[in-house]
Amino acid sequence: MAGVVKTLVWLVFGCIHCLFWLPIVIVTVALFWGYYVYVFLINITAAGDGEILEKPIAVRIVLLLIGHILIFLQYSSFIKAIHTKHSPIPKQFHLTQEQLRELDDAEDEKEYIREAAKKLPVPVSMLSQSGNIRYCSRCRLFKPDRCHHCSLCNRCVLKMDHHCPWYLSCSCMSDHSCTLPFCCRINNCVGYSNYKFFFLFLFYTVTLCLYTGLSSLSDVIRAWTHHSNGSFSVSWVRFNVVFLFFMCLIFASGAGFLLIFHIYLVLKNKTTLESGRSPNFTFRRNWASAYDLGWRRNLQQIFGTSLFIGFLPIASSLGDGCEYPMSRMAGASEETQAQRHQPLTDESEEEIYNRESTPLTIP
Repeated sequence: MAGVVKTLVWLVFGCIHCLFWLPIVIVTVALFWGYYVYVFLINITAAGDGEILEKPIAVRIVLLLIGHILIFLQYSSFIKAIHTKHSPIPKQFHLTQEQLRELDDAEDEKEYIREAAKKLPVPVSMLSQSGNIRYCSRCRLFKPDRCHHCSLCNRCVLKMDHHCPWYLSCSCMSDHSCTLPFCCRINNCVGYSNYKFFFLFLFYTVTLCLYTGLSSLSDVIRAWTHHSNGSFSVSWVRFNVVFLFFMCLIFASGAGFLLIFHIYLVLKNKTTLESGRSPNFTFRRNWASAYDLGWRRNLQQIFGTSLFIGFLPIASSLGDGCEYPMSRMAGASEETQAQRHQPLTDESEEEIYNRESTPLTIP
């Protein structure tokens, strides 16, 4: 009886787990079906009786060449976003076994955490919304700036942007083992390690949809006005070509709005989480533009300094994911730098900056 119950539990978890594959399946099926229609029905195969989609061979070659480049960039960005391993939190942010024992025995945990944070080799200036040091009790570590704990992934993610149900990762790529009866873990976070690939996937998805729709517009008009005369081959071509055009409009519209939002985030050097709630720091409250270095340097933070590499699904983001240049801290005095380890006070932002001896400017 116990064996039957165990088998049923595995089957139930397996069915639920398979449902999580749905977003991945939708993207893959849509891409392969669109490839079949655009490449074979429109540009390669004779377009049925009456040649309703007849097109010069040179035009077909050019369209296919550009189309294949966009397909490669789009799907490779998707694969890289899926399979890129999140950078682990460096060991210096973890409490040692001795510190963990002292924390468990401490009368005032917040005070112990605040004092322990001062000894970190890397400054941690971002505070929680309540003004406390950002310590993760689940992962037993101090969160680096812009790092957040994802309750769905059950881990802390460097520069976490959002949790994305359209991405897949494997348990062997994370710091914890999978609790489901299969190796693959669906739903992944977008953060420092794979945000560039996520953005490129959005960008090339919208570009590919617009390119496919516009380059096949004349074929859509011709197929829409053509009479099939009962021919199955012509009806099949007509249906797929017209349906592909409208699917491109739908995908381009949906992904386009999301792309516009993330273009804004990149230009302002924000994450999705930071756009909804301005971060607090040891020296300033609710600083919405804390990491805004100007649009050019903001782009370099994500895509690197090379324009060519920036458009390719190759890792080129600057930094290590733990420490980030701040918009007005680059020229700050040593006194202001030292404030990064101090809790928020009741001073106003204006009072804090008025007592600075050195102007805070970007070099």
